[in-house]
Amino acid sequence: SGCIKAPDYPDTPSIAFESFTKYGTDSAAVVFTFKDGNGDIGIDAGDTQPPFNYGGGTNIYYYDCLLEYLYKTSDGSYKPFYDAGAPNPLFNDTIYFPYRVPNVTPAGKEKALSGKIQVMLHSPYYYPGHTSIEFNIYIFDRALHKSNVITTPPIQVP
Repeated sequence: SGCIKAPDYPDTPSIAFESFTKYGTDSAAVVFTFKDGNGDIGIDAGDTQPPFNYGGGTNIYYYDCLLEYLYKTSDGSYKPFYDAGAPNPLFNDTIYFPYRVPNVTPAGKEKALSGKIQVMLHSPYYYPGHTSIEFNIYIFDRALHKSNVITTPPIQVP
């Protein structure tokens, strides 16, 4: 008999891209994996006190999962897209798809965990006139550690 050794992950979360699936022209799903050594991934719905308060849209930690929208420019590079009609001081006018991941901290003594996060993108998840987009993705844990930033492969859009 023996014990199963607990995974040895760093306390700062790490993420890796897994897939992007389009559902027609109006919605899509992004899936990425995560690992975290102390399991402090996700925020409880009732966590609205600092540092997780909304703050009128100026507190970056209210959302723990962010997808930054990038579009392919005429020179072939991908750049953040700015929506001048909807200024947002939190994101410097860059278009982001912000989400709150539910708390997934395991019960028990061993807290290290790994898993998958699926983010549903509803219409519109791309802007008219764009032909190819990408997303930069990162998450925060409850200790406010920022994960690595991953980028989706180019996504062709109508």
